[in-house]
Amino acid sequence: MRKYIIYVLFFALLFSGSKYLNAQNKNKPRLIRMEVHSGTRDNFHLIPMGQNGLLVFYETNQQDTVGNSLWYYALFDVHLKQKWLRPVSLSDKLVFVNHKQEENFIYLVFKDYENLRKSAGYYDILVYNIKKQTFRNLKGSLPVKVKIIDFAVQGKELGLGLNLKDHKADFLFVNTETGNVKVVHLSDLDQMAVDGVFRNRSAGTLVVVATSLDAKTPVKHIIYSFREDASMAQKVDISYFDPMTTLGDFVLADANGNNLKFFGAYHLATKGGFLSGNNDEDNPNTEGLFYLSIENGKQKNLRHFNFMDFKNIQGTFMQSEFHKTKGRKKKTTEERPGTISLLNITRPQIFHYNDGFVLATNTYLAYYKTENNMGYDFYGNMYPSNYRVFAGYQFYDVLLAGFTRDGIMKWDNDFPMENIISYKIENKALVYPDSTVITLAYVNGGQIITQDISGSRKLDSREKIKIASRYGRDRPVGNGKSKMIHWYGHYFLVYGYQQLKNRALQDNPLRMVFYVNKITLQ
Repeated sequence: MRKYIIYVLFFALLFSGSKYLNAQNKNKPRLIRMEVHSGTRDNFHLIPMGQNGLLVFYETNQQDTVGNSLWYYALFDVHLKQKWLRPVSLSDKLVFVNHKQEENFIYLVFKDYENLRKSAGYYDILVYNIKKQTFRNLKGSLPVKVKIIDFAVQGKELGLGLNLKDHKADFLFVNTETGNVKVVHLSDLDQMAVDGVFRNRSAGTLVVVATSLDAKTPVKHIIYSFREDASMAQKVDISYFDPMTTLGDFVLADANGNNLKFFGAYHLATKGGFLSGNNDEDNPNTEGLFYLSIENGKQKNLRHFNFMDFKNIQGTFMQSEFHKTKGRKKKTTEERPGTISLLNITRPQIFHYNDGFVLATNTYLAYYKTENNMGYDFYGNMYPSNYRVFAGYQFYDVLLAGFTRDGIMKWDNDFPMENIISYKIENKALVYPDSTVITLAYVNGGQIITQDISGSRKLDSREKIKIASRYGRDRPVGNGKSKMIHWYGHYFLVYGYQQLKNRALQDNPLRMVFYVNKITLQ
């Protein structure tokens, strides 16, 4: 028991004893530094809750009396002052999937480690009440070798989109009060997979986008709408028969009753297999963006926007390839095999802006390092050898496009990034529309790089802002793992991992920290 109390006090001191406020000039960003020591494991997670504060949580190697793992949750107010630190028991060997906030509740979904067991898996759903500051969790089982693609919450029901083995798909309803489960098998087409799950607030339904993996069917996608009792409110077949491309990365942009508007990306299906191109991260496979509208239960508009037609994306690393391809004669659908796809992109983000939409996505390439090795032959002679090693994904640009409410593209723009390498395929840059200006920013090398745009125009030159640290002589080493997100009002959070070098600290000249900074861009 004594060991357990000391461990909790250690983490309590680790959070509450390491908060620093750095006063700066009035016209510069205000920064609040909260720094905690961390190992190399990416185990800290952060949930901004607007003016209700900030939730930071992480897994420990501690267990309760029945063998459940202890995760620690810390609540900070808007001044980054710690309010409390609490252990929460969850099933053993879990990985955090994602979280969603609906009204005054945060829903956190956890799943057992993939490929951990040959038998059935399991999930844990943790529900945090923002007003009461209380936790409760729901446990359940999952089929063998299942992947949680996405989830959404409507009323008391949390819907999990599941991709199963043998190209099967299910939609799992979990009642967040009782834990009762209902299962809907998505079996209208052979070889189906869930692409996205969304909440339709206006109709009180959960929307599921399912994709057929069979290249022979003329119906590639089905969009379902389910009521809270798991009954079907609407099913729309999306007719899109192009043997060379497929739609994907669906994002629900707007919903008015059962009328839906989606954006997403369309990818090349190459190398002889439908969707096989999506599995080859070395070769760009995304040809452009699409807009899809559904009205009165039927498909209405489906528009494509090829990257070749973008006019303002010169920031891509593949400029020469882009211009060379763009100058070629446009090909018809029958000639499409000659079309060159330029980009790998993340799932788009959609923002409401000036009575229309802004779509933003990050572009990336697989990144490899060359390793050198000295070997010896049978006679003891040395011979050098080198080989390439996958070292993550290099993110290099943010593409933006402005659309009317009817899905007509009006402008495009970009925001190049430098030296952003990560093993996670996720959006690395902040996109913040505010009135007529869109602020773009990313974090690298202990600095925030930011710029404002308005449509296709860049309003000013880039600005670099140094991230405050605990000690004035701290120097970041490497590009780190940092992000910038919106918190509330005009306040933002910059957080992540940094390796800091400081020769003045003789007992600890090189340290790894997890940090959170609160800033406002004035």
